[in-house]
Amino acid sequence: MKISTYTYVFKSSKYGALIYNSITNAFAKLNEPLFDLLLQAKNKPVILKELDSETLLMLKKAKIIVEKHDELNQFYQKRLLYYLTAFSSDSLSLTIAPTTACNFACPYCYEKGIDYRTMNDIVINDLIEFIKKHDKIQGLGITWYGGEPLLAIDKIEKILIEIKKLNIKIYNNSIVTNGFYLNSNNQDFIIKNSFNSMQITLDGATAQAHNNRRFLKTGGETWNTILLNLDMFFKKFHNIRVDIRCNIDNKNQEEFLKLKVELNKRWNNNPNVNIYPGILTNNENDNNSTTCNYMTGKDVSKFHLNLGIKEKTSPYFNFEYSSCGATCINSYVVGPEGELYKCWNDIGHNEMIIGYLNKDKNIGNNKVLFQYLGGPTLMDEKKCKDCVLFFVCSGGCIWMRIKNKMEGTKYDLCNYRKNNINEFLELHYEKKIKETV
Repeated sequence: MKISTYTYVFKSSKYGALIYNSITNAFAKLNEPLFDLLLQAKNKPVILKELDSETLLMLKKAKIIVEKHDELNQFYQKRLLYYLTAFSSDSLSLTIAPTTACNFACPYCYEKGIDYRTMNDIVINDLIEFIKKHDKIQGLGITWYGGEPLLAIDKIEKILIEIKKLNIKIYNNSIVTNGFYLNSNNQDFIIKNSFNSMQITLDGATAQAHNNRRFLKTGGETWNTILLNLDMFFKKFHNIRVDIRCNIDNKNQEEFLKLKVELNKRWNNNPNVNIYPGILTNNENDNNSTTCNYMTGKDVSKFHLNLGIKEKTSPYFNFEYSSCGATCINSYVVGPEGELYKCWNDIGHNEMIIGYLNKDKNIGNNKVLFQYLGGPTLMDEKKCKDCVLFFVCSGGCIWMRIKNKMEGTKYDLCNYRKNNINEFLELHYEKKIKETV
């Protein structure tokens, strides 16, 4: 027996000796003699025999102490659950871009430079036929994307009318929009068609900062229009969750919490509003815009740590078995000409098209498909498998991981919690204490 690779023992300046294990998410406070013994046992496991039977049993149950093949079996379980999720055919998930047109000219947009196209009726019919082929599914999930999807709301309406004729349960109906065209008519359409959620992005914490980055192609400002649209939307009766992503970089990170407080006050602490930081790192952008002061992995870690301390919230320490829909066999991104992708980062890039709606076999570019479904994961990386946080990590963005593997890029895939791990675990411990009170 030995101390598990996934056990972390440390001395907290606030709470004393603590121990954490990511296999079971177990967390405990230790007395000094046990703390010293477990520290020594990292390099000298034979001294674990000095533990009394009750303590040894408790530590084994928490996987803090493991036998010869325990960790390997836990790894196999995580890998199995990952692939069960990835290759499940119970549901169909579609991210649909009815248009790649957009009224904004954001300098950091990863779709910058692609051609503007909009779905026609032929593509809509092909889409419905594609859904019909998945006749064994128990539900359909839809995310409307773009471009700016509200520029093609007539196409969204046509598609939803046809889908409803299929008598398929829609378990998710959401939209990612810049919010500028979220006028009263479009709001009523979203409410009438039972959308579950909507995501809107603000950039920075002030109107000036936002308007400097998220401006119209004609040069006009957008901040006031977006907020006034949301004011109107929240006055209507519905239960739609609205996720407000606030883009944060090194220039404006200190202003995020202030903005969050102001917006929650503006909307009367509406429980359907979720305001969260969208971290701008150079991982998210290939256009090298000079308008953004991108955050490094250490910057991101420090930001989340300070945010957790100020809001008295715990970082996310839950079991992770998959990264995103791009790794799932029944998940597709549908472009406006009926082209199919695995990741929405790939929209408009012809070399990343895996097939088309109107082809008999649908899938044609096996190279890209295999990279997403059978390519590199955290299960393959020794660095990941040896990380103490392995069992509470999804492995980061699969698009970035593939880029690292196939093109030699250096995207940082590590979770921000790995930096400042002691402080993050202190926040997690505080949450555990509150849960037991």
